[in-house]
Order: sequence, then structure tokens, then C-alpha cells
Amino acid sequence: MFKMVDGQQVNNQIYGFKIHISATAENYKQVFQIVYPLLVESKVCFKYIEEDADVLRNFSELESRAESGKYFTIYPNSHIHFLELLEQLYLNIPKDLQGIYILSDRPYKDSNIIFYRYGFFEDHPEYNVNGIPTLKGANGEVWQDYQKAYFDLPPWIEDIQEPQVFQKSYLAEKYQVTDCLRMNNGGNTYRGFDKETNQEVIIKEARAEVVSYKKITKKMLRENEYKYAKQLQASNRTPKTLERVREWINDYYIYEDIRGQNLLDYASPMSLFTYSSDTPSENIDKFQHFLSLTKQLVHFIDYFHKRNIVLNDIHANNFIVSEDNKLHFIDLENSYENENDNLIGIYNEISLKEWNKLNGKLGDCHKFANLLLFLLGRLQIRSGEKYEARLTDDLLSGYGIKTNLSQLISYLLSDEASISVAKEMVENVRVELGQVRCELRTYEHSWPEVSIPIKQLLDLEGLSQYIRWKEDDERLKILIDRESNMGLDGLAGVLVLMEDGVLSATHQQYVVTKILDNIVETEYGPSIAYGLGYASPYLTTGVAGVLKALQYIGYPKFLDLSQELVKSLLVEYGQYPDFRQGMLGVADTLLDIFSATMDQKLLIAVEKQLVMVAIKAKYDKKLQKELLYVFSRYGRMKNEFIIKKQTV
Repeated sequence: MFKMVDGQQVNNQIYGFKIHISATAENYKQVFQIVYPLLVESKVCFKYIEEDADVLRNFSELESRAESGKYFTIYPNSHIHFLELLEQLYLNIPKDLQGIYILSDRPYKDSNIIFYRYGFFEDHPEYNVNGIPTLKGANGEVWQDYQKAYFDLPPWIEDIQEPQVFQKSYLAEKYQVTDCLRMNNGGNTYRGFDKETNQEVIIKEARAEVVSYKKITKKMLRENEYKYAKQLQASNRTPKTLERVREWINDYYIYEDIRGQNLLDYASPMSLFTYSSDTPSENIDKFQHFLSLTKQLVHFIDYFHKRNIVLNDIHANNFIVSEDNKLHFIDLENSYENENDNLIGIYNEISLKEWNKLNGKLGDCHKFANLLLFLLGRLQIRSGEKYEARLTDDLLSGYGIKTNLSQLISYLLSDEASISVAKEMVENVRVELGQVRCELRTYEHSWPEVSIPIKQLLDLEGLSQYIRWKEDDERLKILIDRESNMGLDGLAGVLVLMEDGVLSATHQQYVVTKILDNIVETEYGPSIAYGLGYASPYLTTGVAGVLKALQYIGYPKFLDLSQELVKSLLVEYGQYPDFRQGMLGVADTLLDIFSATMDQKLLIAVEKQLVMVAIKAKYDKKLQKELLYVFSRYGRMKNEFIIKKQTV
């Protein structure tokens, strides 16, 4: 991403003041023509973002707030050199050139693109404390150089300019912010209240010059949303607009807050994840609620289509079900009138890239179908895939539900789909209590004779950074501290490499402790944290991988720990069916624990998991091969268990 240009002047500084040059998507080539020759001539060491695509990404909402706008980074060789360079750049760069405001830095004088900050020039392990570059002052003060979205100096370092004077803020006087709901380089979203009226509000920020896609800025999208929200004010289906405020260099859009649940959380108790093959009547009840929600969504989308408005970004996170059980669409940034083009294409797990080329209303129908599949059991189709109606039918049959919902979904995914027709079809979706289908096909004469070694489950390329620094214990500890994945693709994989002698075992207990510190409580029982607010049962990212690794290294408290963590693995249905990243790996781990405990409930849980995977495997040949391994292992262990019980 960055191209380094080594200056001819010797630079022995490990840390100090450095300079950043910002720009915008419109003027970065002009800025380059001014700054690059000047830096080359001054023989200073610097780096810059070379490729156009990387520049635009750095200037976009995809970049971190602390790093965005850092087009050039300049490393002066002394404090005097730093001051001279700042002034030289200031005199040579036109004052009217705009740039993205660099949040971690302070602007120099009245320039919009020259910034500076204090920090390390490169990583030096001897200065790291728990993986973070750290400086200590003469009086014992500690200052750490990590990504910050604000200007920060070590307490013993004096700024080169007078203290910043902050102007009076209308927003700060009128509103009290209570929570940051979403952080985004293009602008944060806050919850708060009006200090005078106590009315709860949502404040959406648009940062100047940050782009969402190509030359479409975040501000343009926020403006689009505000326009449609104002237009639909009386509908009680979108947030009510309160005011739009420009403060400093940013824009803020204030809406009335809608208290409730996002659609994903609201629909969660109705999804396949909560069904049990032991309770078909309860499953029918939950599915009836899901069908009621489906009808509500059809009528909701129809309201907008009748007014020629394409919702476009149909995603579970963009709907709120209020406390009075009414639906609201809360993200109109990408909405548009049907005869117009969308501002930017939408691409996520619900909206496929190819659907951006469709008529807007037809695209909404396809996205609505995928939303239903997503809410039901993360069954959404992906790019290039065709919808398998039989899979939906078979999965629901596995829980005792007979329904023709798949006909509605098939229609919504057709080229002729219309929400008005779907509104009629949804009234004819039937639901009946059927017989639970839970047979497991027998695979005769094809049982594998060997199990899959744990080493074959490791992603060595993904763990290569650990192997690269295997001789450097300090560096290894830094990598361990920074790792957020506890499964086999992360620290559990590191444990396996340590046990095999690929890595030094010096920090093995440290790794175990870090993994155990990431145990969190979930509705299914203790699990392993994976990312902010998530937990994972799978081999690559969560509980199954941790248990396999701890068993492999002979962790002395393995049995006690497994009795606790196994609770979160006793689920029938999972989003992913495969071995490394899905339910087959979970089932295989349960068999590991069964072999150590002979707890029959684990065998029963494995059978239920295999039934659901077998349904998906009917439509996936690769999955059939993985299923065969776990199924055959399950069959052998079950037979041995039965024989053992009979002989007792």
C-alpha cells in the first residue's frame, strides 16, 4: 500500500514528531505534484500511498478513523528539521487546498492538509508493553502510541503551537450524547437527548470529504437520507427529522429516536437456531410468528413501492421493531426513486452485487427473499447460487413443519417478482404440523479408518506470522497479545504449533490463560468470544477449536473445562455445516469429549446435528464427503457404546 522513499539524510530517530499530508478524492493527484518533488529535493525519508485504489480506500468510510487522510507520512531527522519542513510545506502548498481532517493529528497553522503528531517511526520490540509501543517520562509517566482518533502528546513533550481554542458548540449545548451506536470513518452515529425537552434523539455525523464509493461522499448519502425521511415524515415508518446542523467542518442530522429491537434480534426467537426436533408443536408456534413477521414485511415494503421508492439496503440491521411492535426502516441513505439510478451499489450478505443492475423494485424483491432466508436460518443465497426450495422445505420438515413458504421465496427471486403479487401470495402460505424427519442414511462399506489429525485442520498460511518469528520470544508475545481469534485459526492453533515444537513453548501457559480469559456467557452456556459482542462454537474461531487444542496439549483441567464449554455446543442447528468452520467440526469435538466421558447426551446431540447437516449435504457433494467422516466415526462409537452397555 505504501511506497517508502529513503532520504539521503541519516535518520536515527526512533520516535518524535512526524508530518502527515492529507488530500481529497478530488485533489490528491494535484497534491502529489506539489509535495512529492519537494520531499525528494529535501532528501527526507517519507512514504506515500502509491496506488489510486488504495488512496481512495484510505479516504473512504472503510478506513479506520485514526488512519484516514494520511496520504504522505514524513519522518524528519531531528526536531529542528521537523520545524523547517513544516514551514517549507506551509509556504509551498496553496492554502485553499482541502484535505480530510486527520483525527489523530493537529493541523499546522491554518492549513487544511498539513498535520503533525508525535509517535514512533517504526516498531521496536524493546519499547513494547503488552504489544503497544510505550514511552516513559523522567518522572515515571507512561505514554502509549496506539491508534487514537484525537491529538495526544506525551505529558513531558511541549506542543509546537499555542494550545487549541475550541469554539462554542451548539450541539453540545442543546444535546447530551449518551452512547455511540456506530463508529465509522464517514461519521459516527450517536444516541442522546435534548437537554431542554428530554426527547431522545439519534445524531448522525457526516465527516467532510470522506467518500463512500468513488466520488460519492458520506455527506451526499446523509443528505439523501434526510430528504426521504422528511418526505416520509407522516408515514410513521421512518425516523422523524428534527434538524440539520453544520458545526466546524462536519454536518449533523438529528432524528427522533425509535426505541425497540433491530429485526435480527426480534426474529431470533423464531429462527431455526431455536428449534428442537423434540418439540414440533413449539416449532410450529415459532414458525407461525415468523410467518406473521413475513406478512408484516411484505405490507411494509409495498407501502414504499406504491410511492415509487426503492428501499435498496434491505438488511436486518436497517429495520427496527418499536416497542409497540411497529416496523421502521432506519437507513434511507441508499434509497431512491425507481426511475433513477442508485447512488452506490449495495453488497452484503443480503444484497448480491449482480442485483445492483436490476430494476430497483425487482432488486428489493430479491433482497426481501434473501432477508427471509437469512432470518430463518442464515440460508441466504450467495452470488452465482440458485435457490434450492427443497432445502428450505426439508429443513423445516426436520422440525415437524409442513409449509409452502418456499413458493413465496422462489417467486420473490424470479425475474417477474412484484411486491404487490407477493402480498397476495403470503396470505396463502399454509403451515401444518407434520412428522419430524430425523433419519440418518447408512453409509455401508465406506467408513474411513482414520480420524483427521488436528495438524491438518490448521491454516499454516494464516499462522505464518507466528512461524516467521519463532526464534523471537518477545515478538511472539506481541503477536499473542494482539490476537483476537481464540480458535484453530488463532491462539488454539498456536498451542498446537507449540506442542509440536514448531514454536517455542515458553509462552504456552500464557496463551492458555489468554484463551480462558475470553470465555463469555451466552444464552447457550459458556462460549468463546469472537470479535466484539460475538461468540463462536466452531473449530476455526471458537469453542470446538479451543477444546481440541487443549485436549491435544494434555491440558490438566481439560475434562472439567470441557464439561462447562460443551454446553454451548449442544445445539441442533448452525449457520455453517462444514467441518473446519461449521457444525461437523462441532459434532466431531463432541465425539472427542464423549470418548473421554462416555456421556450419552453428547451422542444424542451429535445425531441431531448430523441430521441437519445431512439435509444440507443432499445439495452439496463436498459436504457429503465431510459428513461421511463424522457420521462413520459417530456410528462406530455408538455401536461400541451399545455393546459395552450390553456386556455390563
